[in-house]
Formats: sequence, C-alpha cells, structure tokens
Amino acid sequence: MTAFTISRVDGRSNQQVLIDYVVTREPGYVFTFDELQEELSKGTDREFDRQAVCAVVGQGMSRLLKEYQRRLFSIRGRGYRLSHGNDHMALATTDQRRAAKQQAKALLTLQNAPWEEMDPTVREVTQAHLVLTVGVLANQQALDKRMARIEDSLRGIAGGS
Repeated sequence: MTAFTISRVDGRSNQQVLIDYVVTREPGYVFTFDELQEELSKGTDREFDRQAVCAVVGQGMSRLLKEYQRRLFSIRGRGYRLSHGNDHMALATTDQRRAAKQQAKALLTLQNAPWEEMDPTVREVTQAHLVLTVGVLANQQALDKRMARIEDSLRGIAGGS
C-alpha cells in the first residue's frame, strides 16, 4: 500500500483549502467555478476543472455544516452560494424530496429485476433487499403523514395567536 503524500505546499487538504476560503465570506456570497478552481489550484501543481471542484465541495460539505453551520448550494451554471440560516430549511426539504425520488427509483429497480438471470444467492439477497426497501418506504410515508399533521397543527396554533 502506498502512503498518502501531501502535494500542496502548505500541507492542507483540498477540503481544508475550500473551507478556509469560503468561511471568510458572508452568507449569500456566490463563488464562481472559476474562483474556486483558482483557489484550489494555489500551492499545488494540480489544475481543478468543474468536476473536481464539485467533488471537493461534496467532500467538504459535512465538515462545513458541522463546524461552521454553513452549506454551499449549487447555482446552476455559475458556481455555489454560501447558505444563510434562512436557507437551511429549504435546502433540507429539497434534499428530502431528492431522497424520496431516489428511494422510489430503487424500489422500481428492485421490483423489476430480471430474477431469472440471477444466481440463487444473488436472487435471495435481492429479494431480501426488496422487502427491506418496501418496509423503509412504508415507514417513511407514515412518518411524512404524521409530520404533516404536526406541521398543520403548529400552523394553526401560530395563526391563532
């Protein structure tokens, strides 16, 4: 196994360079792809294209959220915007909607698998995964309904005061 070697002059990882750079800006600031490419390329012989910038942003998202309560979200064709506190609910809702679509896609894939082409072990594991996926989706739908009722009640209370 090859040891990891740091290629950046100052020893920081790409994630750290990104985080150090974005946290200096005010929430709402839009970082262009060119700006992030330039910043990530400093101190290293590597050139960062848009795909590489997107990968670094994805890798650094958890740390940025946990350590600074900020998130970068995509501005199509331009780059990324640094979140403001008011953005987080909408971002989470978008993430939940995307996750629900992906879960439905997974279920459809499993339901329409070519069972006759699978060897017995793979078929058994795939069927088990299908059962688990159906259960997870059923639980999620029940929770969504419950949350909707709670949110409706809260809106009623807030509107009535």
